Amino acid sequence: MRIRWQSVLIVLLVTVMAVTLGLQRQANRELQGEIELHRGQENELARLRAEWTRLTQGQLQVDELKNLRTDHVAVMRLRGEVDAMRARVQEAEKSAAK
Repeated sequence: MRIRWQSVLIVLLVTVMAVTLGLQRQANRELQGEIELHRGQENELARLRAEWTRLTQGQLQVDELKNLRTDHVAVMRLRGEVDAMRARVQEAEKSAAK
């Protein structure tokens, strides 16, 4: 009878250990899946950071382009003023020649 109880106890312990091992393996697979997910997110984050850096550097070019357009408008205005002054000088010279 004592041997029978020991056998039952051993079978019970082996069953508990097998269930525990199975649960650990399942948890391990879930954690491996999470690790892969986080690796993918880390790669995506690195890609987004690189794109953000590229776009930020491009923003500097946009600001520079804005400044160049402003300068171009100022140059065109100054050219118009110079042309108007030349016309006034020519008109004054014509008036003085008469």
